[in-house]
Amino acid sequence: MTHELFEFGECYSMLIIPSYDEDLPVVEKSETEGNTYYAFAYVLNKTCPEYSEFGTIVVRSFGGGICRVA
Repeated sequence: MTHELFEFGECYSMLIIPSYDEDLPVVEKSETEGNTYYAFAYVLNKTCPEYSEFGTIVVRSFGGGICRVA
């Protein structure tokens, strides 16, 4: 999970980890930026819950963890 503050609200991005390998979403490494990945997640918008949604986010390896970059 990552925590971010955006102009549209305070967000918690939770990566989706299914129980079965065949249900894994496609996670692709960016060809243009090293250590940057596209991942499927649920984003909870704490400020405006009606804008919470499932979707693809961009994360980067950072300091032994990940941070959201888009």
